[in-house]
Amino acid sequence: MATEFVSRAFLDIEGQIVVCESLNFRMTTNTEPAKEMTQNNRSRGYMDGVPEWEGSAKVNRPLGGFPVDFNKLARDRTEFVSTKVFQDGTTQSYLRCRITEINDSSEAGSSSNVELTIKALDSDP
Repeated sequence: MATEFVSRAFLDIEGQIVVCESLNFRMTTNTEPAKEMTQNNRSRGYMDGVPEWEGSAKVNRPLGGFPVDFNKLARDRTEFVSTKVFQDGTTQSYLRCRITEINDSSEAGSSSNVELTIKALDSDP
């Protein structure tokens, strides 16, 4: 099995491209055992849940500042697209993303960055 490497990751926010140092998403289905039981007190199966995508993006702060205001995006509930581009040219996009948490960090002697927690409603392989 070949290993796929991400060559670029970015956020497309209202036409502005913000390049990410890292972009990670995980999908949960919220599948749980059905409440209906058999005669042996075992669950009959599973209830399908709604898939949810939650991710994190780490963005380095450029010298002139960001082209977008992340605080305003979170307050206004602005939706955007998060995309990963792999070395073979294929893409993985997460649609209708919203920022749920912003962690602004900086250390002396190193670069300043912003870590965003993102929720998405859909994924496009």
